[in-house]
Amino acid sequence: MQFKSNYQGRLRTSIMHQGSGDTLLTDAPKDNKGQGKTFSPTDLVAAALGSCIATIMGIEADKMNIDLNALTWSTTKEMQTHPRTIGKIKVHFSWKNCEISFEQRILLKNKGLACPVTLALSPNIIQEITFDF
Repeated sequence: MQFKSNYQGRLRTSIMHQGSGDTLLTDAPKDNKGQGKTFSPTDLVAAALGSCIATIMGIEADKMNIDLNALTWSTTKEMQTHPRTIGKIKVHFSWKNCEISFEQRILLKNKGLACPVTLALSPNIIQEITFDF
């Protein structure tokens, strides 16, 4: 996959997805001299973790004819200052009224925890992934 990107000034970038033409903006956060009006690059990393886990779980759920549409999650990113880097990403998944077996739950969780983003992140970043289903 290829992206076309450009720097727009004032610590803002624009990124275009070549396949769809969809674009997104990033801003440096206010605490790092940016506007903080949209996602920062490190926000996208944290958001990608939850989305990747959910996507891999969705692939497995489809194989088992399980409807995953009610799955939600919240993500929290914690930064470190010296050096300025992501220190911890917390993702909490919730699935109300989940009616699948214990074995299916374990399978979905394990598959999700082995998603490409989980495996690609530095071992220095603490990944705190929890499930409520």
